[in-house]
Amino acid sequence: MSAQVMLAQARDHGVQLTGPVPPDTSRQAMAGEGFDISAFTIDWHAHTATCPQGATAGSWRAQQNSRGHDVIRIRFPDRTCAICPVRAKCTRRTSGPRDLVVRPQAEHQTLQRARHDQTTEEWKNHYHRRAGIEGTLPQTIRRPGLEVPPRPRRRQRRAGPPHRGQPGAPGTVGRRRSVNWGRSDQRADQRKMPATWSPAR
Repeated sequence: MSAQVMLAQARDHGVQLTGPVPPDTSRQAMAGEGFDISAFTIDWHAHTATCPQGATAGSWRAQQNSRGHDVIRIRFPDRTCAICPVRAKCTRRTSGPRDLVVRPQAEHQTLQRARHDQTTEEWKNHYHRRAGIEGTLPQTIRRPGLEVPPRPRRRQRRAGPPHRGQPGAPGTVGRRRSVNWGRSDQRADQRKMPATWSPAR
């Protein structure tokens, strides 16, 4: 799930999506050592950034990446990075400064917050609620007699009557799930949904 989708749902529908977001795939983040993007302090109003060693960026440029998305390239001074005692934790370059490529403020902050939240037990417990909802869908669809018929090739002006088993399906599934609630095999069949939602704060 992307930060753009999360922001769009909150803006257009007033809901807060909860779901896994892509991790930071930088070398520093993947290795668990060094300075990844979260180690830098970004001042959005002053259009600058500060590294863990206290150095301030010298360049801030808005541009687009190869996919046409708006990004901001932040570049630190050459001289500052050249004499940095912990340069190896920041970049593998033998020359040149550290560059940061970040998304616009709202997207960046949403993504960083989501990455942090999904590592907490509170987030995991909240997201796990979706498993029961996802488990209900296949149980309803797979009920004998409720298979979805193939779509007719020719457009019909009037929809036909509902399937004879459709009106009673919710009640039947509800009773069945209530009886089987305590069975471990039923819980094992529940699967996770990519995202769930709650009212936006």
